[in-house]
This record gives sequence, C-alpha cells and structure tokens, in this order.
Amino acid sequence: MKKYTLADILTMQKENDLKLDVKLEELDPDIDLKEQGMDSLDRSSFLFEIESYFDVEISDEDMANEEWSSINKILAKLNS
Repeated sequence: MKKYTLADILTMQKENDLKLDVKLEELDPDIDLKEQGMDSLDRSSFLFEIESYFDVEISDEDMANEEWSSINKILAKLNS
C-alpha cells in the first residue's frame, strides 16, 4: 500500500483546482486546520476532496471530531 504524504495532498489540491482561503503548503501539519485559519466551509470542501481523491469515506461524525483536524492526522488516517 502506498504511504501518502503532504506532497500527495498538495497534488490533490492542484489537480482538483481546490480553492481555499489558506495555503496548504504554508500550514503547520501538526496544528489544527481551524487554528490556522481554515473555516468550516473550506474544511468541509477539503475533506470532501480528500474522500474523492483518495477513495476513502469520512462519516459526518468523523468530520466533526479531531481525527481529521490537521494535515498529519489526515495523513495518519489515510495511511492506516
């Protein structure tokens, strides 16, 4: 199984022309996305793109909890 990295997430953003109010490449991967300026609409759009691009399912409950709240947590879930 491929191990996903930040580069894969940046590729997803570029390939899908995902427009966000924050620049993913400038975010600290360990800090919560909300704390770095990503609003709830951007976060939802971002997680929907993650689902589609990486062929994973994120439940509404999971979207609301902390497991998908930072880049490194997202990568950990994708790689589990």
